[in-house]
Amino acid sequence: MIASAFIKNLRISTKNATKVARFLKGKSVKKARIILERAIKGIEPINGKKYYTKTSKIMLKALESAIANARNKKMNEDKLRIVNIRIHKGPKIVTPKKAKFAGRRLKNSHIEIILGY
Repeated sequence: MIASAFIKNLRISTKNATKVARFLKGKSVKKARIILERAIKGIEPINGKKYYTKTSKIMLKALESAIANARNKKMNEDKLRIVNIRIHKGPKIVTPKKAKFAGRRLKNSHIEIILGY
């Protein structure tokens, strides 16, 4: 059995989200939750380099949502692992122009987390 969560149009870059996702893939749910909480607090960096606090907060929310979906399916939370995390590019939001300058392009991403045994 699998449980999943899909979150759309997040205001984070796809590059940073992919780095965090690669680090979390294959880990148990408990371990992933601890890693993300420690990155948010600034205790332990992800991949030994950066903390990615904004991305970690959003990933933690998505992980909590996937865990809640697994509980609704009556899956054992102790045995759950992150089977797959997919990051997709979302639509770019363009801010309006000011005078002769071009507008800014803001990056969006979609996150899909799949949990299983």
